Amino acid sequence: TMTSNILTGHDHLIREEAKLFGRRIASLRTMASATSRELDRAAGLAACHSRAIEHGKYARIDLVTALRLARTFGVSIDWLATGRGRRPSRSAVGMAFTRAQKSALTIRRRVRDEHASGSPDHSAAVVVR
Repeated sequence: TMTSNILTGHDHLIREEAKLFGRRIASLRTMASATSRELDRAAGLAACHSRAIEHGKYARIDLVTALRLARTFGVSIDWLATGRGRRPSRSAVGMAFTRAQKSALTIRRRVRDEHASGSPDHSAAVVVR
């Protein structure tokens, strides 16, 4: 039917956009000289999540994940979603990624220390970049 053809076409466009989004993530990760595991840790994602995104495994990416990735690489959410505008420089991406790694490490240490001491440190739940 006409409706199913429109939906199928729409689904195809969504899959293509997901692939392009994934390619932008892969490009940024390469610019940062990072592995997928390092990206997952720096962005606070589940293991292998960025790899699945890079390979277009998800038709849709939730906003929180997209924001985490954009922040990790120091790019706008608009550029990450559309690729429009000025492409970020390798040095800017590398610096942003290094900051994200340090921030993630600080949070992991706080959580570890809190767990070891048995007393909650609520400041560990706040990320300021």
